[in-house]
Amino acid sequence: MLKQVSIAVFLSAFALQASGTPGALGQGTANAQAEVADAVAQLTMAYGANDIEGYFAAYSPDMTWWAPMGRWDKASYLDYWTEYIETTGGLTAAANSDVQIAVAPSGEMAVASYLLSATRANPGDAAPTVYYQMSLTMVKRDGGWTIVHTHFQGAPAPVAEE
Repeated sequence: MLKQVSIAVFLSAFALQASGTPGALGQGTANAQAEVADAVAQLTMAYGANDIEGYFAAYSPDMTWWAPMGRWDKASYLDYWTEYIETTGGLTAAANSDVQIAVAPSGEMAVASYLLSATRANPGDAAPTVYYQMSLTMVKRDGGWTIVHTHFQGAPAPVAEE
């Protein structure tokens, strides 16, 4: 009997820790999933609008950025992106598709992955629209979602549906 009570107490404590309230595990992650989806949409809007301040506000000061050219910190990425916009005119549009969001049971951590299309203002000899497979690791801090890690890689253009 003591073993059964101990297991029940453990499971109740786990459910309470994971969701904040007993029995609300699914609701907490559903709310977090909607918040993360909104944060990703806002990030993409700022990115496509060349809004450097708005775009980088989504990133944690201790974030890491993993790209084909290596791992960078926030300051290095900010310098790179600012120079890119100043020298090329940046982007004219950005959009997400196939957004997938996984939220930890606690509702305090999430991973969002999606396909990003970005249209360059001045592509030169390059393709005007490029595609990236994106992955963001996000943590809820001080009531809001912040990106602690970004990983991306180039992707081929999606095949048009007929």
